Amino acid sequence: MSTSMSSVRISGELTMRTVPQRLAEADTWARAGSLDLSGVTQTDSAALSLLLEITRRARSAGQSPQVTGLPAQLLALVRFFELQSVLNVTESA
Repeated sequence: MSTSMSSVRISGELTMRTVPQRLAEADTWARAGSLDLSGVTQTDSAALSLLLEITRRARSAGQSPQVTGLPAQLLALVRFFELQSVLNVTESA
């Protein structure tokens, strides 16, 4: 993970195996102005749960980070559950 001003770049795996440990970073990510997931290498439904938790924490703090760079598998889940606006997702053209 790298942080630049109010932008956070998340990298590595976001899977059922890794999300429990990455949850410790959720408060920091919730305070970011934007989350760039383009460095994420593998995802499953646990990644979606993590994004929902980050969004919940951000909103309770009056924040709404922009989410970009979702890997294809995660973007497919977001679209399937119609969560683009809930998660404040910006899709690339």
